[in-house]
Amino acid sequence: MAHFVIQLVIALFLGIIYLNMDKWSGSGIQNRVGLFFITCLHLLFISGTLLEVFLKDRLIFIHETSTGFYRISAYFLSKILSDVLPIKVIPAFLCLSITYYLTGLRYELYPFLLWQLTIGLLTFCASAITFAVSAMVNDQRIGSILLSMFFVLMMVTSGYLVNISTLWKWLQLFRYISILRYAINILTINELFDMTFCPETILPYSKLSSVDFNRINASDSPYSNATSLLINEWKNTEYFQTGIGKIQNLESICISGVQYLESQAIEYRSKWAVWLNELGIFVIAILALCVAYIHLRLIKRYR
Repeated sequence: MAHFVIQLVIALFLGIIYLNMDKWSGSGIQNRVGLFFITCLHLLFISGTLLEVFLKDRLIFIHETSTGFYRISAYFLSKILSDVLPIKVIPAFLCLSITYYLTGLRYELYPFLLWQLTIGLLTFCASAITFAVSAMVNDQRIGSILLSMFFVLMMVTSGYLVNISTLWKWLQLFRYISILRYAINILTINELFDMTFCPETILPYSKLSSVDFNRINASDSPYSNATSLLINEWKNTEYFQTGIGKIQNLESICISGVQYLESQAIEYRSKWAVWLNELGIFVIAILALCVAYIHLRLIKRYR
């Protein structure tokens, strides 16, 4: 119950911080990607509480498996079913759906289901990695350091803190094991692919078409000071034709979601782009579980 309450509090906190995000170019993309990063990072580090799973009962585990009380595979599967799914994955499913609604992300079924799938898969994968570290070490302090180092490496190669293309070539390779990058890529493509973000101060053509440009600066100008300043700012730029206020190059002052994806080296063109990222998270989860299971089998036992 405590885990569920913690997840709920964090979900509500994120929902309030990013409440009803706007679509202005100055903040729309930044807020959305920030939400994705913080949400995924939260799921990584909250799985760190599983680090003691194979440490606190190791002596009992060695004794009981040595005497044939149960098989290692049964013990391992029971830990997944009792510690990962009900305590980590299900609360993340339920609570972060509230965050999705509060923040004003796409009110469509497919994007919402993709959000839920990514949240669940990322939580499961982070838990699997924690299982692997827990099975590999004998000291919880060493395990905490190793797990933190691995998660920090994922943060650096996620593409949010540092643009991937600016990293050294050998360091860029770590993005292929960064479940944080895979998850953020999915959520970013899911939300931004066909969206456009424009400056908040653009005047609609319907307003500009009726403007008398000769009276903007007149003493008896019918326009407010703020409106006059804004029109003066834009009327002589390349975006408007002086005298009629027609926008010539709207796309040059607005930012599309596709432009952002390209700037972050996120592959989006293939219809399988999202699912390749989902597959990446799933494969890493399976590999981590295999590592954890193998290390449990290699633990020395006595008879």
